[in-house]
Amino acid sequence: MKRAPKAEPAEKGDNAPKTNARDAKALARARDEVAAATRVLKEAEHAAQRQEFESARAARDAEKATKAVETAREAVEEAQSELAKAESAQAAAVKKKEAAERRAQEAETAADGARTRLEEARAALEGL
Repeated sequence: MKRAPKAEPAEKGDNAPKTNARDAKALARARDEVAAATRVLKEAEHAAQRQEFESARAARDAEKATKAVETAREAVEEAQSELAKAESAQAAAVKKKEAAERRAQEAETAADGARTRLEEARAALEGL
């Protein structure tokens, strides 16, 4: 930090001690103001650096969040595709089940008819 030039020696006379004291006070005030301004500047620079760091961190966090959203969307798309395949397989399985139940019912009906014919044949045989 540069120092302000020292006050010129005052002219000799009645006002010399007052002028020297006034100049010394003004010089002290000016130095205090320079020191205060320097502190404010350093604090502002530090705050700016901190904000730059926070901005960079926020940008990294936003990038990570964007990637996470993209990954989640891909997972949802894949899950929806798998769901569609499973629903299709389920529909085919339900149709096969219904057809098998229908064939089982038809076989049961045929078996009942065969039992009836068997009983009739036995009865006819016994009647002979």
